[in-house]
Amino acid sequence: QEEASWQGRYDLVGSCSEGLAPVKKDEQEFHVHCNDGTPAYVARYDFVDQYSENLAVARTGNDWFHIRHDGTVAYVARYAKVESCSENRAVVMDKNKKWFHIDCSTGYPVYSARYEWVFQYYEGLAAVAAENGAMFHIDFAGNPAYSERYNTVDSYREGRALVSKIQRKITND
Repeated sequence: QEEASWQGRYDLVGSCSEGLAPVKKDEQEFHVHCNDGTPAYVARYDFVDQYSENLAVARTGNDWFHIRHDGTVAYVARYAKVESCSENRAVVMDKNKKWFHIDCSTGYPVYSARYEWVFQYYEGLAAVAAENGAMFHIDFAGNPAYSERYNTVDSYREGRALVSKIQRKITND
């Protein structure tokens, strides 16, 4: 009942995570305490998301980054897109539209390679897609987990990942 009473103060209210909820008021976004709806910090952003591993995705203009529970920016780097942290790694896109992972505690890239797409880490491995479309998994350091390349790969769950390799039939037409 109490939570419902404070939600009317905001234009949009997201789900609570780590005791805080993202809200929107007058085209600005920030986090509030789930118990009473009071702002968790003074800063305002163009976009904020739920907290994951003590950090939330935030955006000001075209710059994406993570913020702490007190609303302070977690690191200096800015990216074209940032996703939530998982296993202290976050999927980010640079200004050249290439994807990679950063260490959530520093904001720095974990490895030098850039990909067409990367997925979050699960069980210490992340699926990636290279420029040629080949997909495979990388470890926390960015090293390929195996030499084989596939057309599709899913995230690891309970030590296994579904992969597929399409065989093409060659005809002499």
